[in-house]
Amino acid sequence: MRSSKYTEHYTDTFITFKEIMRTVSNIYHNCVPDKIKNRRNTDQLKQRDTVIIACVIWGIINGYTSQRATYRAVCSVLFPNGDFPSRSRFTRLSSNLAYIIKIIRYFFIKKITKGKLVGIIDSFPSPLCKPVRNRQAKLLNQIAKVGYNSTKKSYFYGLKIHMIVTKTGFPITYSITNPGVHDVKVLETLSEEANLPNILGDKGYISHKIHEKLALKGITISVPPRKNMDKSEKLDHSLLGKQRKTVETVFSSLEKLGCQNFNSRSVKGLESRFESILLAYSVLLSRAQRRFEGTLKYSLGY
Repeated sequence: MRSSKYTEHYTDTFITFKEIMRTVSNIYHNCVPDKIKNRRNTDQLKQRDTVIIACVIWGIINGYTSQRATYRAVCSVLFPNGDFPSRSRFTRLSSNLAYIIKIIRYFFIKKITKGKLVGIIDSFPSPLCKPVRNRQAKLLNQIAKVGYNSTKKSYFYGLKIHMIVTKTGFPITYSITNPGVHDVKVLETLSEEANLPNILGDKGYISHKIHEKLALKGITISVPPRKNMDKSEKLDHSLLGKQRKTVETVFSSLEKLGCQNFNSRSVKGLESRFESILLAYSVLLSRAQRRFEGTLKYSLGY
């Protein structure tokens, strides 16, 4: 069901869908490998890959939190004549297109963030059930575990999402782990994937060994110093706290789009859903920043 909090600045649903289609189609035709575009039986599909992907993104933008709700909205609003796959087929296609969605998001972000020099790394929890069911839950138990949320001072069953974003608010790379994985464990991998010369983090990313290793690769990690460090070091990092507020705003926006409300029953479905949320958020934020330069309010892109 569509929620009003997602559509505060909403204009016309068909214009939005056409813009999503244009973005998806351009990257799809230019960047997706031919062996994927020309795979077997694509000529028998009721709708093209680009249409299915655009529908998924459109559903997230409109606040639909499940594939079933998205499917009903698409059939009633965008394709009322019935020229659309069945619900089960739509669900399978959405999951199977995760790799293509990832490619589209990668090249979309690459174009927008070209020339950026600074990334901000942080993590946030993603509960998969209510706390009362922490010990009984089995959803995505291949990676989900019981962990501790230090912000809310409570235990939860779910996932931990690590991410690097630019100072303009665009997610570049991420890693999904169980909550027991320490932040510093993914620092090296994500920093190399982000391919940015400067990475800002909090005290959870202090590791001189990893910092030195990344420095040899031309990547500088900046973190707030501990209390026992020299005062001169603290002055050098006095602005880190303000700059890192960007990542908190991004996480709050992703939460509103569904990153705290995953209904996926498989790791593949989870990846597809999360990639779709990131692409939807990036499209909205890009539109918002074309209207209001530098804004982090993705809702202005509706």
